[in-house]
Amino acid sequence: MKVLGLYEWSGCNPMPPELWLLPSYFPFSPARIWSFMRNFYAPLSYLYGKKCVGPITELILSLRDELHTQPYDKIDWNKARHLCSKEYIYLPYPMVQILLWDSLYYITETILTCWPFTILREKALEIALKHVHYEDENT
Repeated sequence: MKVLGLYEWSGCNPMPPELWLLPSYFPFSPARIWSFMRNFYAPLSYLYGKKCVGPITELILSLRDELHTQPYDKIDWNKARHLCSKEYIYLPYPMVQILLWDSLYYITETILTCWPFTILREKALEIALKHVHYEDENT
């Protein structure tokens, strides 16, 4: 929905591509996670880092009106990041997880989108895209 322009990237919990820069012995390195999760994380972290959005057409605008219960311009995307239908929540989010997501979004994203740190993001995006291409060629 974010790539189509039906949902804002700011309403999404962060998937920082910079984790690809961590050495494989680091506990939070994507190299240490289960291969299926790694295949999921590589393209999504790339899209998150690029914040890709397609062209906003009349169809997209009408879909926005149909999908959201309030006007698209009035949605508080920071609040929407933590909202989920009760049918999909098996266990409530612990406060630590919410603090982690918020700190990643408000602090880390703010720092990594400023000039000297954009070099890190570009390098991480290259690595993530390399993983995506590797998996495409091998499957």
